[in-house]
Amino acid sequence: RWVASRSPEVLARAGALVRGAREKQRLGLREAALALGVSHAYLGQVERGEHTISVGFAPRLALVLDVDIAVLCCAFRLVPEAAAERFFDPDRMRAALAGGV
Repeated sequence: RWVASRSPEVLARAGALVRGAREKQRLGLREAALALGVSHAYLGQVERGEHTISVGFAPRLALVLDVDIAVLCCAFRLVPEAAAERFFDPDRMRAALAGGV
């Protein structure tokens, strides 16, 4: 089971990361949303820190925006429940995603 923190501060920082990655890829909001298979309104909400992402959406977002999945999961505080209290570190996240904790 996975848990997500939804604090406004966490979402604002994570959204800024998504926006920065999208802009680095030189993708417009609508273009990125189309590539991700989501509405531009949803992606805009994520970038503004008004909405979190799901665990299922994280791999697609990481791939399209060329962001390390561990960094993305840490930014949105998407972690295995067993690890939620222990870390938000990308290296440890990679290990958890690979099956080790």
